[in-house]
Amino acid sequence: MAVDWQQTPLAFVDLETTGGRPGSSRILEIGVVFVWPDGRVEHYSQLVNPASYVPAMITQLTGITAEMVAEQPNFESLAANLFARLSGTLFIAHNARFDYGFLRAEFGRAGYRLRVPVVCTVKLARKLFPEWPRHNLDTIIDRLQLQCQHRHRAWDDADLLYQFWQKIIAQVSLERVRACVDELLVEPKIPSHLPADLCDDLVESSGVYYFYAANNSLLYIGKSRHIKQRVLEHFSRAERDAKAADLIRQTQRITFTETVGEWGALLREARLVKRLQPLFNQKLKTTEPVGIRLADTKDAGVTLEIAAAEELMSEPTGEVYGFFKNQAQAKRALTEISRAHQLCAVALGLERAHGGSCFAYQLKACKGVCVWEEPAIKHSLRVKLALASLKVAAWPYAGAVAVEEKNWLGEHEWHVFHHWCHLGSTQDVNELTDLAQLTPMWDIDIYYLIKKILIKLPLASISALPVIESSP
Repeated sequence: MAVDWQQTPLAFVDLETTGGRPGSSRILEIGVVFVWPDGRVEHYSQLVNPASYVPAMITQLTGITAEMVAEQPNFESLAANLFARLSGTLFIAHNARFDYGFLRAEFGRAGYRLRVPVVCTVKLARKLFPEWPRHNLDTIIDRLQLQCQHRHRAWDDADLLYQFWQKIIAQVSLERVRACVDELLVEPKIPSHLPADLCDDLVESSGVYYFYAANNSLLYIGKSRHIKQRVLEHFSRAERDAKAADLIRQTQRITFTETVGEWGALLREARLVKRLQPLFNQKLKTTEPVGIRLADTKDAGVTLEIAAAEELMSEPTGEVYGFFKNQAQAKRALTEISRAHQLCAVALGLERAHGGSCFAYQLKACKGVCVWEEPAIKHSLRVKLALASLKVAAWPYAGAVAVEEKNWLGEHEWHVFHHWCHLGSTQDVNELTDLAQLTPMWDIDIYYLIKKILIKLPLASISALPVIESSP
């Protein structure tokens, strides 16, 4: 977005909010330092009644209590005046998409659509000072010796950004700052049939996103740790891939659901694709995978049964091995294993006896359990060793577990698992016990996701519903 530097007012903005996501959290405080083209500097500071709960963590961080905002105006009553002031400015903020996203959401609820060029001072600091190991606001304060009386209050933090701007112009030069800002303002290409301000709505956080056609039918569901970046990748891929281009041509609307972290996004995507069956999703569409059930017999032998994976996991009897896309793939795998380990195809149920023995025995490729030359117990042991790499691990806990996921904003979400099934997710710790009582519904993609999640965590013997903490 081109900016006329001689005539563009600057707005250094900081917000305090009740949480980290514009859809579910609200603004508590607004701080803006306006620098007008004629050199005037104007300060705007306002507490806002969020009409919602003020979390204790937010009060601890900012000092803002529910009592402080109870008698303050709501955002809607402030919207007209603030919108007029911000319109036409260069919007400058630290982690700017956070502040800009919140204001766009609040303005949208009040009936306004804010669209101004945005500069993130984190990205600007990285361009100007690539040698710094970190570029958070506390680092900038320390490096440039900025002054702040009340850190994590909106006006004070907005003033820090104005101080930062003044420092870099003095130390680096206005021309260099302008060049870096112009680079940051280069907008990605958006397909002409989609809204020009689509990028302003997309968040730079974890979640699930949805592509819809003109008739509101769902075309595609995706997930990402950075929704905006991933959606833009779809656009660039469409320039060189026919299938991607077809998806974008049909897409008329894009929405998203934010999650606390990547695990929540992965679990939601897997569940929603199976349930909603979007046209362009293939990998996670409903399949009917199979597994192998191995059971011991009374005569020290073993029997193998190929059955639906869902059935094997829902009724866990015997040892389970797998998984395979279909019956044919499972049989091929068993055949290859039996040949590699000189197992008996008759004993495994893969073929009928030929003259009292398996065909492999006649080729001296079976050790003869089918004609009693090899003890059944020894053959059974060799079968289990041959299949060991395919064995499905038993659920390592005594009952359901809750895995806690948290992000850099301090938000938490708990994912409840039992018997390799996802029972549900919640941001309310009081709902964990209820989720743990739900009936497990097994799904192969969820199974593999849970394995990936739990492998990052220490396994322990747990008899009740614990909360397993993860790193942000």
